[in-house]
Amino acid sequence: MDDDVVEYNPDRLLNALREQFSAESDAALCRLLGVRPAVLSLIRNRKRSVGACLMVRMHELSGMKVAELRRLLGDRRHKFRTGKNDADRTMKMIEARRSGFS
Repeated sequence: MDDDVVEYNPDRLLNALREQFSAESDAALCRLLGVRPAVLSLIRNRKRSVGACLMVRMHELSGMKVAELRRLLGDRRHKFRTGKNDADRTMKMIEARRSGFS
């Protein structure tokens, strides 16, 4: 990948994940990520951002560093800030996974 990727483009991130997983469609990628198809549609149409929970899920499944996922997305922020709802969902997800490992 080109190191000079700076333009925000969620298609680049989603297409890279589809290629990595050999997912034939966005619907197949949705099933892998555990999200509704409408979520990816909203992201592709730039009506919704890639939230922290989804970014973590992409990292877990792909093995790619979050920094690389953000680079593909074109996210140039130095810190990845989350809203209260994202933070709450992320903590619930972490707690649920921890309890599943006990």
